[in-house]
Amino acid sequence: MTGTASDRAIGRRAVVAGLGVASAAALVGAPLPVRAETPAKALADAVNRWLAALDDGQRAKARFPFADLERLDWHYVPRGRKGLALKDMTSSQRDRAMAVLRLGLSEAGYKKTTDIITLEKILGEIETFGFFRDPGKYYLTVFGTPGDGAWGWRFEGHHLSLNMTLRDGRLIAATPLFLGTNPAVVPVGHMKGMEVMGPEIKLARALLGALDGEQRQRALIADGAFGDIVAGPGREDSLKEPIGIAGADLAGAQRDVLIALVERYARNLPTDWAAEEMARVRAAGLDGLHFAWAGATEPGPGRGHYFRVHGPAVLIEYDNSRSDANHVHSVWHDPMNPFGRDVLGAHYRHGHRHV
Repeated sequence: MTGTASDRAIGRRAVVAGLGVASAAALVGAPLPVRAETPAKALADAVNRWLAALDDGQRAKARFPFADLERLDWHYVPRGRKGLALKDMTSSQRDRAMAVLRLGLSEAGYKKTTDIITLEKILGEIETFGFFRDPGKYYLTVFGTPGDGAWGWRFEGHHLSLNMTLRDGRLIAATPLFLGTNPAVVPVGHMKGMEVMGPEIKLARALLGALDGEQRQRALIADGAFGDIVAGPGREDSLKEPIGIAGADLAGAQRDVLIALVERYARNLPTDWAAEEMARVRAAGLDGLHFAWAGATEPGPGRGHYFRVHGPAVLIEYDNSRSDANHVHSVWHDPMNPFGRDVLGAHYRHGHRHV
């Protein structure tokens, strides 16, 4: 799955903000690591190189047992977090941390992640009390021993939560994966017009616009947006039954846009893993995918809107209703296997306990 010329143009547009000019340049300039024999092996090697570069105190903050319940404690609000923050790393350590992200994500996913960090600085410049915003407060955390049995990693801060679980050289779970942007479209300054989550909403609007009258009535589930995603932290299982219009009731071109929308989220992962995720979605049944929309159907200031794609193996939510509808929260879940739930169960069954 390769990006279009437009995708690549979007991907080149923003500059990573960071922890001052020197460290921001370091994030941008960190060389793309050479992949080893498999994406999982390359990723495990990169995480181990980062851990090896830490001192004992830093390593104690960065590592937890795989079965520790901290692994399940995700969120996207500004708050205290476990793990090691970018601001508490040396320049060399940050380079190695960003190498982990480069290998754990696709080029597009890495770009989106660093753009969200950039937005934290931009938000600080826009807000009256912007000193609360700190692009250095994004934390890398490792669970278990990378490359040995079941292990995982998380990269998280305001408006960003990446959670991945691996075992025996395979990606077992890539969710929950949360991406948020405030502002959704940068209104002023040298990055005016920057829209990190633009492709996602454009695809969703294209699908909504392609529906006929009767189809649209089935897709519309509420007059107003919900004010946030529904399946947030601690509520991952709150949406049991898909609602909206089913993939089985879409025509060929409409169905293609629905699949492209799911693929847009999967493509935050490296190509091989994105293909595996899409294969799982297809195997679970495209007819059972549902598309739903709530809120304003036309764009504009203050017109809050929300969409959802929900099927057996995928739940995607996108809400833009805060800050005069210029503030996006979006999440991708795997309802069948959050956090690699089956792997964690097997881990416990083989005698490992919470530490």
